[in-house]
Amino acid sequence: MEFSLNQNSLRFHFVHVLLAGKRELTAEEISDRAGKLGLQWISPPLLVAEIAPYFNGNREKNVVRICQFVQTFLDRRECKATCTLNEYDNVQVLLHTDSDVKTENVDSLFAELRKSLIDEYRCEIFIGIGRLTNSLTAVAGSAADARQMLAYRFQYAEKGIINIANIIHFQSSNQYGSENAISRVIGCFLDGNLGKMSTRLDELVQSVRRRPNASQTSVKRTLIELVVRILNTASDAYVNVDEVLNDMDPYRWILSQNRIETITEWIMELSTQLLQMMNTQIKQKERDVVSIAYHFIEDNLQNPDLCLQSVSEAVGLSKNYFCEFFKKEAGMGLNSYIVGRRIEKAKAILRTTPISNKNTAILTGFSSASYFNRVFKEVVGITPAEYRRSNRADNLQEESATF
Repeated sequence: MEFSLNQNSLRFHFVHVLLAGKRELTAEEISDRAGKLGLQWISPPLLVAEIAPYFNGNREKNVVRICQFVQTFLDRRECKATCTLNEYDNVQVLLHTDSDVKTENVDSLFAELRKSLIDEYRCEIFIGIGRLTNSLTAVAGSAADARQMLAYRFQYAEKGIINIANIIHFQSSNQYGSENAISRVIGCFLDGNLGKMSTRLDELVQSVRRRPNASQTSVKRTLIELVVRILNTASDAYVNVDEVLNDMDPYRWILSQNRIETITEWIMELSTQLLQMMNTQIKQKERDVVSIAYHFIEDNLQNPDLCLQSVSEAVGLSKNYFCEFFKKEAGMGLNSYIVGRRIEKAKAILRTTPISNKNTAILTGFSSASYFNRVFKEVVGITPAEYRRSNRADNLQEESATF
């Protein structure tokens, strides 16, 4: 079916939510949607890279031009890729690769791109590269990897490129069983339970200290791993963590501290600020999704095929999730909202034009005049003809009263 919403906007939104992992769809459904939008090349294997420009204080940010520059660069090298800007003014690249892709080839491509960007824009560039995925539903994981690589930029980015395929993580915490303790802290953070989070954080520190040959540095490295997870969690909720950190390198700062208590107090303060911003950003994103749905519905009221499937695809959410989400935000179900908007449009036509009931039904997306008449009476309480006569009489009385 054809819809009038701008195709480029739908493509951008589709790729954005695919990278953000907000779709609750199968790989087949994602592939079908990509095909409808002319993005047939989006098929595994795929990887995601995130390009973060760091401008000098007074230099104007040309992030849109940088995004266009990256797309042109990749097009000229015959790469199958699409570029978008995320909410942090970073460029995200979704790149199709050969099945036998080599890590050094990927690094070489992005090293060349980074050099070209620095020559063109005279700003520092960091590039994080996620893992290669063999499933469309794993693309968001690759995007999360790319963002996590940027979190390690000061430790491993001598060349400005951080590839998950060859980075060395702080793995000591996993080896000694602290992953569960970290997950418990993150769980409290996600629940917004800061009191319990503080308790879990103390338990994490104590669990590391009880390790054989544990040192102050062991605790610091575990806390660095925790902070990376907290910042990534906030980033997934659309918080600009770079803005929160205000040019601070938290990882170097943690390693420079003498007291673990100072670090844990700072982590709790950071978490409090991030949670406040997460709540604000989530509410804004929810409003944005509803706004996209409203505009899509208004543009397509005349289409009788307008339904939950088409609207949920337009906003990039699964049918079940969007149905519940829309009802919570709009205060009514999607079908009730669509019928209400169609009736309002029909009432305007009946008040101001001589258009027949049959054509009014067509203009408002009803499948037949009889169905339109029945629904109109159920909602308004009178038939369309009675509504037109009543409003025409009212209009005539208003006109006579002016003389």
